[in-house]
Amino acid sequence: MSGGESGGGPAILQRRWLLLASLGPLGFGLGWVATAVPTWTETVYARGIRPAVVEPIASLVALSPHSVGEVLLLASIAGATFLLSRGVARIARRRVGLRTALGVGARRSLALGGLLYFVFQLTFGIGHARLPFAQLAGLDVRPAGVATLRQVCDDLAGRAARCRPASLALDAGWEDSIASAYDDASRELAVLAGPRPAIRRPWISRLLVLSSITGIYSPFTAEPHVAAGLPESMVPFVAAHEVAHLRGFAREDEANFIAWWVGSQSPDPRLVYSCELQAFRYAWARLREVDPIAGEEVWRQLDADVRADAEGIWRFWQRQPEVAHRTLSAVSNAVNHAYLKSAGHADGVRSYGRMVDLLIAALREDGGPRAGPTRINRR
Repeated sequence: MSGGESGGGPAILQRRWLLLASLGPLGFGLGWVATAVPTWTETVYARGIRPAVVEPIASLVALSPHSVGEVLLLASIAGATFLLSRGVARIARRRVGLRTALGVGARRSLALGGLLYFVFQLTFGIGHARLPFAQLAGLDVRPAGVATLRQVCDDLAGRAARCRPASLALDAGWEDSIASAYDDASRELAVLAGPRPAIRRPWISRLLVLSSITGIYSPFTAEPHVAAGLPESMVPFVAAHEVAHLRGFAREDEANFIAWWVGSQSPDPRLVYSCELQAFRYAWARLREVDPIAGEEVWRQLDADVRADAEGIWRFWQRQPEVAHRTLSAVSNAVNHAYLKSAGHADGVRSYGRMVDLLIAALREDGGPRAGPTRINRR
């Protein structure tokens, strides 16, 4: 066989590689259309195409007791290593020329890249262009002053103190609480409907934590992942955030807000507290940026147990090996920043903090905080 390829002849293979590679530009074109026509994205893609593709995948993957996405990732790394080693060996034995080997490798890489990008766009990427969740939920997001932000921080601090359970230890059914909370929320707001999640604790959790990654969603297998070893006060919120991605909300600020909005109404006190605590931490971080004095006042007035939980999270990150944590976190942050900018979020990783704008809109009424998220207009 010419060129080191087999199975149907070089011309047929080249057409196959070209066809698969062309899926990349097609995926890019779909993203452009989605951004240009968000109403189409919402009505046709988010409520039609995506569920038809993702829900069967999620149902099938849920049959596995382990993370299918992680297995595929590790298998892909092993496969790529094997193919590279074999290619180098064939060149060394002069069974194929360097130019031919590079050409074959380039065609295969472009074909695989095109296929993966198209599938990613179809299962997740286009979701960045759907209508804002604030619009879907009837939230009035508008600029807020420091006084309003301070008021929201006080409200969230009080909510966290009132709902803190005696024990933060998660029982065996904590994942079911998150699934049930989303199912309940979807009865009032249909766009939150979707498959029940198979929440995974990945084998590479240690690497994720060193990279400052608390959770990750696999769009190819529709699996939310939560890093093992996190403080238990964080785990339910992180899981609820990743499930928001499963339910079709790609934007990070919206996934954060939806996690709080859904989780804070659960009958499970540990899920409620985790969501209230993390919402407070986001709002307080914003207040401390714009008014350090007000931030310090809120911190001093915080319930002692809630403050201890927040400090426990801070100490958890401080205990990580400094060099590895700083290096891997910088790399993962740069990659995530570039990805979010490519998805249309000009402020990159800072888009996570826009959750606070949604929190303010949800809790504010006539200049004061609302009683709770149940009063949001759920159309």
